[in-house]
Parts: sequence; structure tokens; C-alpha cells
Amino acid sequence: MNSGIVFDLPRENKRMRYWYFAVFILFGYSCIPTKIAPNIEDYRVQQGRKFHKSLLDHYGFIFNDPKDAYEFYDYINIVFELNHQSVDRDVPFDISDQQFYFSFYEAERSTNFVNLVPIVVDAKLEQEGIGPLLESSYTSRNGQWYIIMTVFDEGGNDALHPKHAMQKPVKAYLNTLRKNYLKHENYYEILLNKNPD
Repeated sequence: MNSGIVFDLPRENKRMRYWYFAVFILFGYSCIPTKIAPNIEDYRVQQGRKFHKSLLDHYGFIFNDPKDAYEFYDYINIVFELNHQSVDRDVPFDISDQQFYFSFYEAERSTNFVNLVPIVVDAKLEQEGIGPLLESSYTSRNGQWYIIMTVFDEGGNDALHPKHAMQKPVKAYLNTLRKNYLKHENYYEILLNKNPD
């Protein structure tokens, strides 16, 4: 039953409600990304310099590396039986009786954030003469690691270039390497399957 009485909040309570709402929004969006590292679902092929400024213009086969540092090095060293000789440079492989050479690089890209809450708190502390205390928390970053593989044929041509006649089979070969690397923990199993007695 409606008694016809309307309860109206005092003006101060309405302001407090807006203040709580503003604080909620601030906390919800307190980390604003200023730079975002790409999340590569499977792999991508693109010019190296466009992906990371330290790389050259050659095309690269690029994928996320969720494993520990040097894991890919260990994988290539074991599977290609390189005995720690030129593991990351000019590793030979064959496709359809044609010789190719791959090299690989590890590179980090980061997602950088501006954290609004510490900035707002420090601004309030400065107004009260206490001074900023949270300056080290104004920004944060999360890094992601990637493997970038480049491939050249015997003539020194970029085999991942879109116009190279063998680009598709080379991509398929590298994708098989990628899948085996991500799927296995013990890389000697791959070697045993590759060289059955």
C-alpha cells in the first residue's frame, strides 16, 4: 500500500552517492594502458622492424613464447642435434629437396599502464602538505616474450617474403616446429620420434 510519503535523501547524501560512484569508476578504470603488447593467437608473418624496432626488415615468423627463457634455444639445440653450435643462427633444414636456413630471436614487448589511484592519492597528500609517497606506482608494465624466426634460401633470399615461391611450405614447416615446441616439455621425445631405431 502506498502511503503517499516520499522519502527524499538530504542533499549531502546525494553528493556522497555521486562521490562513491566516481570512486567506483576511478577504481574500475584505474589502470589505463598506454602501450599494448600484441597477443598472437597462433603466429603471424610480418616484417621484423614493424614488430620490434631492434629487428631488421626481413620477414619474420612470430609467435608468443609462454615458456621460460632459453627454452626455445634448448628445443632447437636438442631437436636439430646442434650440440650448442650455432643454435640460433643459420640452422639448416630441407623442404622438397631445397635447403633453407632459419635464425631466431627472442624479443619482449610490454603492455604499459598509468595507474590513476596512486596519482589521485598523492595529489590529495600534496594538498595536505604530506608530499607524494606513491610515485613508484604511477606506472606499471607486463611483459610478453616472442620468438621471431627468419628464413633464407641458399641464394640468400628471404623465404618468408610474400613473393617467395616457397613461402607457404616454409610457414607450414615453422608452424609444425612451433606446435611441437609448445606441446612438449621433454624435447628428447620429439627427437626419438624423428629418429626411430
